[in-house]
Amino acid sequence: ALAGLTKTDASKSFDLLSKAIKGDNAALRSHAISIMGTIPGKKTTDTLVGFLNSIPADGQEMVIVVLNMRGDSSESPVFVDYLESQHENVRMASLVALGSVGTPGAIKALADFAAAASNLEKRQARESLVAMRGEGMDEAFIAESMSGRDAKRREVIRAIGQRKGSIAFDTLNRIAESESNNDVRTEAILSMGRIGRQDNLGALVHLVISPNDPVDRAALEKAIFMIFSNGDDETAQAALIIAALQNAPNDAKPVLLSLLSKPATPGALEEVRKALNSSDNTVKDGAIRSLAKWTTIAAREDLYRIASTSHNQVHKTLTFRGYVALAQYADDAASMYEKAAHIAKNQAEIHFILAGLGKADTRKAFELAEQHLNNDATKAEAYLAAVKILGRYCWQSPEFAEPRLQHISANAPNDTIMNMAQEILCNMEKYKGRIFAWKTSGLYKAEGVQGEVIFSNVYEPETNPDSINVKWSPLIVAVHDGKLDLEKTFGSVDNCSTYLRTYITSPSEQDVKFQLEADDRIKAWVNGEAIDRTARLRQGANTIMLKVGEIGGGWSFGCKIMKQDGSQIEGLSISTTSGSDVYKQRNAEGTN
Repeated sequence: ALAGLTKTDASKSFDLLSKAIKGDNAALRSHAISIMGTIPGKKTTDTLVGFLNSIPADGQEMVIVVLNMRGDSSESPVFVDYLESQHENVRMASLVALGSVGTPGAIKALADFAAAASNLEKRQARESLVAMRGEGMDEAFIAESMSGRDAKRREVIRAIGQRKGSIAFDTLNRIAESESNNDVRTEAILSMGRIGRQDNLGALVHLVISPNDPVDRAALEKAIFMIFSNGDDETAQAALIIAALQNAPNDAKPVLLSLLSKPATPGALEEVRKALNSSDNTVKDGAIRSLAKWTTIAAREDLYRIASTSHNQVHKTLTFRGYVALAQYADDAASMYEKAAHIAKNQAEIHFILAGLGKADTRKAFELAEQHLNNDATKAEAYLAAVKILGRYCWQSPEFAEPRLQHISANAPNDTIMNMAQEILCNMEKYKGRIFAWKTSGLYKAEGVQGEVIFSNVYEPETNPDSINVKWSPLIVAVHDGKLDLEKTFGSVDNCSTYLRTYITSPSEQDVKFQLEADDRIKAWVNGEAIDRTARLRQGANTIMLKVGEIGGGWSFGCKIMKQDGSQIEGLSISTTSGSDVYKQRNAEGTN
């Protein structure tokens, strides 16, 4: 009745709503507050604010929620006052409201609250600091970062980094250079990494060489890695670090060497190799640790040599793990895992190899895992690796995979592995003709650039897919409605593209049709030529490459190959590895 009266004549309902709000019926009070909130005008706002001191906590919470929904920033001081409430639900409602309609004057109160609160309230205070918007807000955050209690300043500086506004970088840099409090300085450095861009790297590298305190170098390394991850000019990144290394003191070199593992260019690797021969043990140790994080196969021989010959147990362990981790990027991954098994010294290292094998997609990789199926110490890990390998390899050779999946289903050491095997068998039957065996070149994106633009841009896989700068790694096979879910490989991302590649061996030259689906965009090439659904396969090996773009929401694609009349093609085989690729890869490395 109150809602109906308010809709027909709000002025007549006002007194009745006020009476209900001040009454003892909690349910009616909540509804009355909500209904009054729909009446426009300052009188309504003032009336609701006036109730706050005289109604129970549940009503206070509802009033604050309704005032927030009305979007009136003039009530920001009221929300600040109720951060002192003894009732958690009232405090939480005030925290949420300040994130939506808080003014610059509320920054200090929110930061003080975040510094002292715990659990949910701390998280909400931090989220609200990040969410605050309005004229002069960024400048107010900068001002608050420069004064007050250290705990409050840390929260403000942390929020600056989360807010992503680049105008604060110089202020954060000054704090990193001169601040006496270690925690404040560390937070400033990390926020520099969150908001920094490629042209800000020089300031951070300078701090690595001449820090306020040597303990800052750990945070500086993280900050520079953040900026590296948001950029795509790996050559420029490596060049900056290589130049800094030439005159850096030895105590700064381990961090600089570690940073080279991200761009991982040939020049970066040469610099790390030089450092391996340093007479300074700190520098040498830094080079080995950097090498252990390398992400291009060019470092594999260095890693294997150290892992198999070093007398330093820490170095042996680091490089062994680095070598095994690197195998996923190699076209002859199974050979690398096999070599690693020759120098494995304990069950933990065997387990590490088996975990790596689970990322492979070849018959040889399966056979390596198969050797450990009957060993009680490695049985669970071996079965898991085997089913993961077959989950990819089954799309290349169903006749090989099917009986082995049946064996795994019948003999699996636990229900999880048994269910994985059965699901793969079901999908093999359901999705015949679809191509699920792919390698990906990784993500292509740029801050502030929409997915449509990124999809139309030409990246190196289109012009030179066999370049040593293009790192092909197995795509996670996560099938949903006949399509592969790319978010299982890349996470929830928007405005980006990736390239995918596989090889089809055809028993004869023949015309085929491709069924291509994507959320959101897709292009295809066969043997380097762009196609529009139809193509001619040559006898023998054929290279298939896709480009799949994401604008927003889910990200998936499907690819099915069939005869021109839509019927299934017999005799095709699919592989993510071309026989010639191993030669090209080794030749590029300068190895035999």
